Amino acid sequence: MRITVKQLFGIVPNEEIAEDWVEKMMWGADHEKLHCGHCGAMDTVQSKSGRPMEYRCRTC
Repeated sequence: MRITVKQLFGIVPNEEIAEDWVEKMMWGADHEKLHCGHCGAMDTVQSKSGRPMEYRCRTC
């Protein structure tokens, strides 16, 4: 998916929406079938602190 910076600012106008968007792009939109955006593994867990992301991959 290729977008311009201008298009990106239209999609993510504030920090909260930006975090949600990045999370969906990285981990998938379906919370029942989360997967790592780096390695594709489905072995993901919810982070205790939620920072920097809400989920982490056990495989990577």
